[in-house]
Order: sequence, then structure tokens, then C-alpha cells
Amino acid sequence: IGTAAGVALVRELETEDAARRIGALDALARVVRRAPSTEWFDALEALLEREKDPAVLAAAARAAGGCGRNAFGLLRALLRLTESDVPAVRAAALIGLGDLVACFDRVFEGEFLASQYAPLETIRERVAACGGSENPGLQAAAVVAGAAVEGATPEAHERLGSFVAEGGAPASLAHDRLARFGHAAAPALPVVLAAASSEEAAIRRRAVDVIARVLCADAGTFATRAERARRLPKEVRASFVRACAWLRAHQDSDGRWAADEGMKHEDGRGHGPGGWLFDPGVTGLALLALMAPDGAPGTDDRALAVLRGLRWLVREQEADGVYGSRRSQHFMIVHAVATLA
Repeated sequence: IGTAAGVALVRELETEDAARRIGALDALARVVRRAPSTEWFDALEALLEREKDPAVLAAAARAAGGCGRNAFGLLRALLRLTESDVPAVRAAALIGLGDLVACFDRVFEGEFLASQYAPLETIRERVAACGGSENPGLQAAAVVAGAAVEGATPEAHERLGSFVAEGGAPASLAHDRLARFGHAAAPALPVVLAAASSEEAAIRRRAVDVIARVLCADAGTFATRAERARRLPKEVRASFVRACAWLRAHQDSDGRWAADEGMKHEDGRGHGPGGWLFDPGVTGLALLALMAPDGAPGTDDRALAVLRGLRWLVREQEADGVYGSRRSQHFMIVHAVATLA
């Protein structure tokens, strides 16, 4: 329904009610991420050019930041808004600009971006100007935009963590960004942990939520995949469970899955078309299958099979990091699969 919803939301941008325009922009930002369209980009660009209400402009800048790499035209409009006299508009435009720039490949598109729409040096100057401001909101926006344009550094994460401890609007922004960075935001944790003991309940709640999101960044993805798996037909899930059981039954006692002797677990003779050089790759594939969420309760024997397989892979790794022997003409594939596991 993305296209139909987008059409209706674009019409809402023409209303005289500022609150309705802001609501439409917030909703359109979600639609654009799922169903990007030049029509939505053009509507946002036109709004950024004509809008006078600071709150609406800030919402439009936030929406523009999520439009992705095809929204070239929005860069110029956002760059202009970074000179606004309204701090909230400047902050939102700077963050939106940083989010868009982060979508571009520096090698292939950076020169085109700089020459046609928004010179990177100019963007860096705007980031530096906001970073030197006395306004905490602009300071936080500069840290966020700088991390998007130049790449997030431990220092940037620590600074965002300090905003969480300070509270207010910058804290909300820092909370959102640290949650997006996930495990990469670990350098912020010492500062955020201190904020979790704040006397202000709002700061404590936000700090605890940031800690949970950073530490459990991958858990949400795994849980989502498991939830999708639970929606599969029962016969599909049952088939997967049987396939995993077969894999466990053909695992060697040392933890590997043998490419050439896997069938010894059935007939005792240990014959097969593969060769021992492929064992790390075959083991990696078996582990990836066993670690995939199937929506069924985990079992101890399945977990032990994974642990044995991973331990075997670790023992087989060469000093330079390669899994398996270079004698195989396919050793790169074997190494890549083992690394994935």
C-alpha cells in the first residue's frame, strides 16, 4: 500500500493546518524508506523551498534525510536550511544532510555530489559551525551529522553518550542515534552507565534503554527472524527440524562434518564423493543451518553440535586466519563459508 499511501500523504502536504503537514511528513518518511519514488522526492523538495513554519521545516528535513541515494535534489535544499536562523531547523537540516550524504559512495559519487549539489567541504564547514555553537541541540546535531559524513568514531559515540546524560532534546537525538549504531556504540556505554544513576527519572529511563539497545543490538534481528519462522506452515518447520536432526547424526565426534566420510554414520564404510580439503566449508554450511532460527524451542543436543563444530573450526584455522588448506583450488570458498559460520 506504499504508493497509495504516499499519494494521499503528498496531498496532505498542501493543507493549511501545520500539525497535519507535520503528521503527513512523519508518515511520508516511513513510506519513502519502503517505496521510494521521485514523486515523493519532488514533493519534499517543493515543500522545503516554500515552507515558512519552522516546525514543519524541521519535520520535512527529517523526512528528507531518509530518502536515500536517489534524492539528489534534496541535498541543495537541505544545505540552504543549514543557514536558518531557527536552531531546530538548522539542526534537523544538518542531520538530514548527513544522512543523505552517508548513502553515497565516496569514490564513485563523491565528486558528482560535490560539483552538482552539496560540496562536501561546505557540509564540513556547516558541521563545524554548529559544533562550535553554544546551543546543545546544534552541538548534538553536529556530532550526529559529522559521524554520518566522516564515519562514526569512538569519540563521537562518547560525545553522544554525554548528551544522554545531560537530558533535554539533545538527549532524545543521542538516544536515537546510539540505538541505530548498535554494538558499534559501545564506547558510549561508560558515560551512559553513569547517567543510569542520575537523580532525574527521565535521564535514567533513557540511559537504561540505550544500554539495552546497544548490548542487545543483534538480539532484535534474531528475534524478528525467529518470529517470521514461526509463521511458516507447520510442515515446513517440521521438515527443517528433521533436516537439522540428520545433520547432527552425521557430525563426527571431533565436531566436523566430513565431506568424504559423512556416510560412515549410516553404513560404517565412510565413502563419499567429497574430499577432506572441503571439511571446513562443509562444516561451516552445516553450522549455518543449525544456527538458523526455526521457531521451535532450542535443544541441548543442537546447541552442543554447534559448539563442537565451532571449536573444530577454531582448531583448524591457520595462523594467518585462513580456514582449511590452500591445496584445494576452491580454498577461498571454503574459507569464506567457514568465516560466515
